[in-house]
Amino acid sequence: MSEEKKKGIEAQLEHIRHSKDVVHKHSPGVGKILDLAVTYVFDAEKAAAGGKNVIWTAGLAECPLFYACGAIPLAFTEMGRLGSTEAISISEDIFQLPRETCSMVKVILGELYLRQKSTARRLFYSSRTCEPYNIAFELVRQQFGFDIHVDDVGVKPDDISPERYEILLKYYKAQLRQAAAWISGGKPLDEEKLGEELKRYNRAIRKARTIMNLRKQHPTYIRSLPAMFILLGSSHYFGKPQEYEEAIDLIIEELSALEPGEYNDTVVPLVWSGARGQEFGVYEAIDEAGGSVLGWCIPNTFERGFDETKTPLDALVEFQIGGKNSGTTSQACLVIENQVKKSDAKGLILYGYVGCSFGSIDIEMKRNHFKKRDIPSIAIDGTFQVGPPTGQLITRVKAFVEMLS
Repeated sequence: MSEEKKKGIEAQLEHIRHSKDVVHKHSPGVGKILDLAVTYVFDAEKAAAGGKNVIWTAGLAECPLFYACGAIPLAFTEMGRLGSTEAISISEDIFQLPRETCSMVKVILGELYLRQKSTARRLFYSSRTCEPYNIAFELVRQQFGFDIHVDDVGVKPDDISPERYEILLKYYKAQLRQAAAWISGGKPLDEEKLGEELKRYNRAIRKARTIMNLRKQHPTYIRSLPAMFILLGSSHYFGKPQEYEEAIDLIIEELSALEPGEYNDTVVPLVWSGARGQEFGVYEAIDEAGGSVLGWCIPNTFERGFDETKTPLDALVEFQIGGKNSGTTSQACLVIENQVKKSDAKGLILYGYVGCSFGSIDIEMKRNHFKKRDIPSIAIDGTFQVGPPTGQLITRVKAFVEMLS
């Protein structure tokens, strides 16, 4: 590992250590969540080296399928906690990716190159994620020899006819059966086991939602960074379902035991929309300026779960293709508006990664949408690799929060 990369990872770990040992020393539950986040990738890779079925994936609603098939999902989005300018350089120099390519794609491609001899060598992804991802993962297949499975599942249009919708459901169920066979090494899908995992996911989501609702009454008990990690873990559980659930149970106990008025300092309530920020200094800047992210519109949704009245496979398919966060910008704006209302938010943080052409257009459309509704917003172009945010970015974030005070 290069000295630069060590410094970058150490800088991020220092944010987490400070959050655990100083900012949240009053909360054992938050400490457990942050410990799970720090050890997630390394423990999963250790499990893979020991012969367990570990697979890189998005770490979202597909995770119950992985657990049902006896696999550990390892979220490739977590490579942002490991990536560095070294990974960026590899993507640009070895794979000739243009400099303007999304930093998230470049880091993941470069990091898989660097870790190809020490990490899990199977990868699962959805073709709807983004086209640069599709190309990058094809390079991973061709040049690294990774075993890759593509899940061809999209998003349901609002105006789809009932007949067309039934055709989609049938096709996507077949896709998931194929995925299950690939994940498990040829075994048929155990729908009863899948049903149990969907219930566990729903239980975790309900508990995460309880925490987010309790935070509104005690907004300074859990600050923005660990709140983000709680939501990240609500799908993949950091590879340790039981430990994750024990941690959020403990956090609920802690919050429920507080008296009215405790940890209820005046804050500027905010909604975070878009990517999950890798630059932890941004979260700290928000908190230091008197803000608190109380509403979240990120891929790890906590507002909806699986329909347990349906068969497990039907429930999984309908959940995946019905997600508004992954649909059009106009659909996503409705989700954001709901979070603004529930959080009584005074402003929006619209976060995207440098080089993501879709993200830049999406953010601009959202800004225009909410400007018409007199809801202030700030657009942040962040980087996916480790490293501190620029001083200019921190100044902008603090000024935005202070403006809303």
